[in-house]
Amino acid sequence: TIILVNGSALTQGAINMSFNSPDISGDLIVNLSDISLFAGYYYGSYSYAADFYWDVTLNLSDISLLAQGNGAACP
Repeated sequence: TIILVNGSALTQGAINMSFNSPDISGDLIVNLSDISLFAGYYYGSYSYAADFYWDVTLNLSDISLLAQGNGAACP
């Protein structure tokens, strides 16, 4: 990942970052397999992978963002 600040690449030191995506399965498309995985997290233990609203809680905000991504594909 390249991080740009005002158009210039950030080249100093390491930065701890986390990423998540509605494509939980990693198959490059948001579909029913991702919804199934999300449901497992929603009714199980907390997982950052399903916390799309980044509030350390899985709730309706996360479901809304997952729904917005449904059908999206990565080229």
